[in-house]
Amino acid sequence: MKIKYFLGSLFAAAFAFTGCEDPDSLVNSESIAGKQLIVKAYYAADDSKDIPGEVDMENGVIRFKVPYYISDVAPVQADLTKMKLRATVPLYSVFEPSLVGVHNLAEGYQSTLIYRDGKRITFRFEVERVKSNATALNKLQLTKTQATVKIIAPANGETGKVQILKTTDALKNSDLDDAIIEIAPWATIDAAEGIYNSETKRINLSTLPEFTIVAQNGVDKAVYQTEFTSPEMVGPGEIGYISNMFGFQVYEDDTHGFTKDANRSLAVVGNYLILSNANDFTNMPVLDRYTGKYLPDVKVNCDGIPSTFCIEAITMDEAGHLVAMPFAAVKDSWGKYSEDIIVYVWKNGIDKAPECIMQHKLTNGLNGQTLNALGSAISVRGDITKGDAVLGTIAPFDLRYIMFHFQDGVYKDAQVEWRCSGDVVAGVYRMAQATPVSTKASPKYDYIANNAWYGGRGNFFYVPTDGQSMSFDQSLPTQHFWDNPTAIVVGHDYIEFNGLQLMAAAQLLWAGDSPARFVVSDVTDMNSQAFKNKIIFSSVGGRGDQSSVIPGTGWSVTGYTAGAPFDPSRKVLGLNNLYLDIQFAKSADGKSLHVYMLSPNNGIIAYEMTLYKL
Repeated sequence: MKIKYFLGSLFAAAFAFTGCEDPDSLVNSESIAGKQLIVKAYYAADDSKDIPGEVDMENGVIRFKVPYYISDVAPVQADLTKMKLRATVPLYSVFEPSLVGVHNLAEGYQSTLIYRDGKRITFRFEVERVKSNATALNKLQLTKTQATVKIIAPANGETGKVQILKTTDALKNSDLDDAIIEIAPWATIDAAEGIYNSETKRINLSTLPEFTIVAQNGVDKAVYQTEFTSPEMVGPGEIGYISNMFGFQVYEDDTHGFTKDANRSLAVVGNYLILSNANDFTNMPVLDRYTGKYLPDVKVNCDGIPSTFCIEAITMDEAGHLVAMPFAAVKDSWGKYSEDIIVYVWKNGIDKAPECIMQHKLTNGLNGQTLNALGSAISVRGDITKGDAVLGTIAPFDLRYIMFHFQDGVYKDAQVEWRCSGDVVAGVYRMAQATPVSTKASPKYDYIANNAWYGGRGNFFYVPTDGQSMSFDQSLPTQHFWDNPTAIVVGHDYIEFNGLQLMAAAQLLWAGDSPARFVVSDVTDMNSQAFKNKIIFSSVGGRGDQSSVIPGTGWSVTGYTAGAPFDPSRKVLGLNNLYLDIQFAKSADGKSLHVYMLSPNNGIIAYEMTLYKL
């Protein structure tokens, strides 16, 4: 049985419609001994998409097959009364009458090909709508449990499999009674009564049922059997199965709790994925971390935080506590702000009021240095309530990266510095980040940082415990990273998992609709080439070693974010406001690692990295 994974239809379309030509021109060619006739049709309304013609020389017919629907989400058909034609003909041959212009191929069009030697063949140009034969099972995600689902497509006449990986004895059949299923556009599902709901697009797998995906043409079918299976584990220093958890785009009529230009950072606490809200911190949206479902009834308790504060920077520590720092400034040109450097931590869950564990007057400076503003992004290494912990942030207008040291929940001291080598631009944008790597100063704290600087792809670097910064080589293969001077690393995170030191970097294309994507690399060696040479996977390019296909990666709503709508009938909430945040979060049993990328106004994509050998 062959294992096969399927990408979204948007990714497929991006490849199917490349290589556009002028539809009104006629080309004489000597290819294939000057005897080849190639004809393509185009929609007059969109001549970027070509439809190859099937040439029947014997019967004088050139037939074009167009999709029954040209949209994956709406029953929209192409206008066959307005089509253009383009032909590559044998040398010194010509069509009479000409193929130039717009033709009604619904009724058919006739033209004669006149060869150099006077030979004539009259062709009738016909078009037919063809229903899809696709039977792909693109995604199947359980909503009531964290279990991983493995899809094995049918091959060689065998039945396909939906395998529920039983990684814990606590997993029960009843946990499988609700799952989100995505299949090929316009395909349907045939199953026993009570198994599939065609209105909600949900399937009940609790009885481990067999079900059939029937293609739009009603002929092609794919049968799947549901089953439990126990996975084998990979060894230390390895990453196993990787898959998409969810991805969604934010629309004006479906905001997922987003507020335009306000959601700039995220945190994972327990089963929740929490987004900051710079406009109103009492309205921080809370989502299900496994499905991305918005949970409007779950609120973050912000009792005791002054309403004059702006909180755009949140994160979590390594013990899973929510941590926030209000934006601090010394002047009133920022709107809402705090005059003090303040850190809040939710020690007893997000439903309990937070505790202020640090308050320091900004005008008093830090370590003798004057700072104008800080707190637009934060990251924590360690448990901020116990033992040693370090909170990293930036003072962008002062060109300073700051590490705050806490011990047993009490602020102790700070490291304020610009320890960058000469290849780092002396400029920092407000959305830059600083991520601590360790909790011990030896002699100083080390961290990963960027300056989010437009031009030259910005700087992205590691600052060691001593010495100056080391920039990461960003010349990654283009399937993983944009090779563009307007592309910069904005959000990043660091974590240790199964003996590896992993770094995630979110890249924004600072142009147009500001699309964004991310890469996860193994930087255990922590050298300038690690980010480039040891790619684990990327949200668009898949696995760095190309050993397998990752479901969900590619040019689709689960592979990248963008200000252009994936559903053309809807309007995206807004363009990315140039903030990006990315977070790692381990599962409770430590056998899975989740990575989330937030793109303000555009949406979220999330992936799961596991220790399972699949």
